[in-house]
Amino acid sequence: RCCRAPIHNAVVKLVPAVKQGDNTQLELEDGAPFLRLHETHYSSAGDRIAYSVIDLDDGFIQLEVVRTQ
Repeated sequence: RCCRAPIHNAVVKLVPAVKQGDNTQLELEDGAPFLRLHETHYSSAGDRIAYSVIDLDDGFIQLEVVRTQ
């Protein structure tokens, strides 16, 4: 809703993290691992148009990477 162009693709950096206090909104016990996704979204012209950070409990949802060439 904040983008001025459609998102064509995203580059995601997976950052391992550990729940400590209120460093995530995930419902996890302190010390539990989770993944933090730092996403950069690009237009079809290759312009950076958005950024996002998503915390993921990989015990609940797992990622799959699809590579194309």
